[in-house]
Amino acid sequence: MVTVHGQDVGHRIASTQVVIDQANHWNNWAFPAGTLEFSASGAVAPGRLNNNINASLDILDYFRLHPPPDSDKEPEEFTILDAIKAGSNTAQVANILDGDPETYWEPEPLTQDLPVTDQWWFSVDLGRYMIADQIVLKFAEGADPFLLFDVLVSNGLKPQGITNATDPTYVPVLRRFTPNKNQREFVIELPSEDEAPGRGLRFVQVIATGTDSSRAEHVSQVEYDRLLIEEPDLAGMVEYYKKQADGRQILVGQVVYDQLDESSRGQVLYFRRERPRVAELEVWTLGDEILMGTAERGGTIDDSDGNIVKSALANGDVVALAPVLENAAVPPFSAEGFMAFDLGAFFWVDRQWTLYARTGNFNRFDNYRLEFSDGELAADGSIRWEAAVTRGLNPEFQFQPGHDYNEFEAIKARHFRFIFERLTFNSGGAPPVNIAEMQLFGRGHLPEVSLESDLIRLGSSRNLLSIEWDADTPPGTEVVLQTRTGNELDIIRRYYKQLNPALPRTEVTETAYEALRESWKAGIDEEERLGSDWSAWSEPYRLSAGSAITSPSPRQFVKIQATLLSDDPEKHATLNSVRLNFISPVAERLLGEVAPFAVDSLGVPRTLSLYVRPEFQRSDPGFDELLLTGPSDMRFDFVQLYQGSTGDFEEAEPDLVALRADGVEVIATAADSLRLSFDAIVPGTGVEVLRLDFNTTLFTGGALLSASLQNQSSGGGWQRVDAGDALEAIESNTTTLVGQEERRILFTDVTVPQPVVTPNGDGINDEALVGFTVLRVIDDSPVEMRLYDVTGRPVRRILEQRSRGSGRYEMGWDGRNDGGDLVPPGIYVARIRLRTDTDGTSLRSSEILRTLSVAF
Repeated sequence: MVTVHGQDVGHRIASTQVVIDQANHWNNWAFPAGTLEFSASGAVAPGRLNNNINASLDILDYFRLHPPPDSDKEPEEFTILDAIKAGSNTAQVANILDGDPETYWEPEPLTQDLPVTDQWWFSVDLGRYMIADQIVLKFAEGADPFLLFDVLVSNGLKPQGITNATDPTYVPVLRRFTPNKNQREFVIELPSEDEAPGRGLRFVQVIATGTDSSRAEHVSQVEYDRLLIEEPDLAGMVEYYKKQADGRQILVGQVVYDQLDESSRGQVLYFRRERPRVAELEVWTLGDEILMGTAERGGTIDDSDGNIVKSALANGDVVALAPVLENAAVPPFSAEGFMAFDLGAFFWVDRQWTLYARTGNFNRFDNYRLEFSDGELAADGSIRWEAAVTRGLNPEFQFQPGHDYNEFEAIKARHFRFIFERLTFNSGGAPPVNIAEMQLFGRGHLPEVSLESDLIRLGSSRNLLSIEWDADTPPGTEVVLQTRTGNELDIIRRYYKQLNPALPRTEVTETAYEALRESWKAGIDEEERLGSDWSAWSEPYRLSAGSAITSPSPRQFVKIQATLLSDDPEKHATLNSVRLNFISPVAERLLGEVAPFAVDSLGVPRTLSLYVRPEFQRSDPGFDELLLTGPSDMRFDFVQLYQGSTGDFEEAEPDLVALRADGVEVIATAADSLRLSFDAIVPGTGVEVLRLDFNTTLFTGGALLSASLQNQSSGGGWQRVDAGDALEAIESNTTTLVGQEERRILFTDVTVPQPVVTPNGDGINDEALVGFTVLRVIDDSPVEMRLYDVTGRPVRRILEQRSRGSGRYEMGWDGRNDGGDLVPPGIYVARIRLRTDTDGTSLRSSEILRTLSVAF
């Protein structure tokens, strides 16, 4: 993750809530750069890869992403003017790159000492090399277009053989040789030179090659007089004519004209001076590029040889090359090589191209594959890859400079791998493949973006209750929230010295810092890091209206992570706000353990004890309710609640009668939970341990029990009991039950309490019943009962499905077939089975066969 902007401003705390609902909140969370969009209303959504974009509008972004190598500016110091050169009025050229047709560049009036080509021109560095299929040049309405002009482009390479050249080599893509007075929009198509759907370029230059200068437009004397007063720069030439005897008129100077008598004076023509204005320069390219932002998003680039110039692979600059060895006859002697990118974020990817060097050797990759992965792991722990393109050399362009261009079905990708086949050259070897640039494109909204909150300081230890959020989630999209908590922060200190104020400071050790002169000490920076007690990210919360916090609580600090998901490039989730609710804890800490935690027989009821030790601060309110929950296949029945000192429970034979808690009531809940109320236990009463005895049955290899306490009389709010050492005499330190039964069976305790069905509607024996217990099933696979007649013909199929398949069942059959008709009297076979994921293998008793009878 790349942290953006400041610290501790990504939320606000209002009473007993942490609130995130403003754009500046989200903008101060941590996320891969450029992957999110923020609305003025305070919502956050995944960014989008756009196709067919005007590259003139995001020049500055790319300048700051990959600054020109000959510049010593910091990225944030660049302005759009760094991308512009012009013969005059340079600053105003920025107006043609803003997408606003009302703004423009107007060159300064021509001077007589230089030709128009040296004065009326501009060039634009688009910030990166690209494939463009169209350039649109627009002149402003109400002003003049260039009379004659050229449009030229450059890929960025400078003229060969000219060592001191500062400008790249340009080639024309439009040359206007006939005078243009009226056309104000020129669309220039850029045909492909190879596989690419357009032309490769980085620079665009426009040069005026001809002008009407002071004779742009004939105007009346009245208009000319107005120009002289209001816009003198636009007052152009005045032409004077003398009448000839034959009726013709010839052009003369004003002095001669003034000396003529009235009968010899001809017409006087007034002209407006030419005023060209360029409104927009549009360069239309494939779309938003992915690879150039890899490092900024926190991604990485790797390669098989370890010596590829990774910085030159995708930096928008075709001058810097990345040579790649293709000869398998030299080290590392491998059949294949690769270049691998962790993109730093997830994208829908559907196009890739490689530009080979346009100077030196023109060697290309002969055979290669493009592979992508969303990060899913294979069984061996390695990344699972999917090949999108497998191809060989295009013979049409062999030994020529240019692009390999590949299109494929959009694929969700976090990782990209370019795998090339090495060839064996027996003599003379082979020159490397010089990659000038590699680019990757996609479309639509990002399929997955995660953002992490800044450190949320709750002021003191707080009991985290629930998290709720407001989001727009069209079908196929989802918002997932998670939390992590802790009490400890580590402080990392960095020490700096500065011997010369004109030089940057350098980091030194603490010892070296202390030995410096005071004037050389350049300060100590402190950085907070999460301590060792921080929990991992919680399981995703599912209920946006309010999900109970599952991270350890109470805690002083919390972090929130939000993930926006979509399975469709044209759909996206929007997260509007998040609220995390907390209260003061009932106790500083609650530790609990269950005994015995090891269960030697599954499916057998037994009595267990839960011990809870509260650690109180003097101001803690205490508690008066307890809630115990477990998996849905378990049932909890209350036996007794005890309370006392640690010593009371560590005696060999505790006096349980004397330790019984007062005022205990069982509050009705679902079968998989047990809720009690009792007289409040508060600090200073001498109660150090609480013991709950309960009956339950374990059906699987393990079950996590969860206990919580609250003070209902002061408003409630469950505080979870952390697994730990509640009582020294108890050695479990856990609230997890572990099944240790050696028998590997699925069904047990099979009974047939009613083997005969008499479906005559009298309410007696209307169903045949089969009872059984299912063990070890940890998913929601259904139990199936099939009924067969004595010939083996199936007559009925009955399913029962639960959220957790283990538990006690009693399935009935009413003597009817699948069509609802009564079957003939006789004997039928019931076959009960369950195909499922279990927590054991080599299971026995995986199905039940019993006979049932139908009689009238």
